[in-house]
Amino acid sequence: MNRPDKAALIRWTGRLTLAAALLLGAYVLIRFAIDSSRLPDGVCPLTRSRPIAYTAVGLSLVSLILSFFEKDPKKTAREQTGENDQEVR
Repeated sequence: MNRPDKAALIRWTGRLTLAAALLLGAYVLIRFAIDSSRLPDGVCPLTRSRPIAYTAVGLSLVSLILSFFEKDPKKTAREQTGENDQEVR
């Protein structure tokens, strides 16, 4: 069975964590809008969904950190073919 390489695993993990963060963030924003219309003035509608908001922020930070470890597929393809980026003058 073929195992995925480390760069592909990091890339897909980063994409999945970003997608999860976006979904959770959208849920928090929609819930915020609905709750703010139902609650009286002076009450914070984010209080109930604060852990979910923190989770969304945490997942987006994990995705950001993983993006630093991703390798550029164009760069690795050039390295494998032996091409260099310098112009010939």
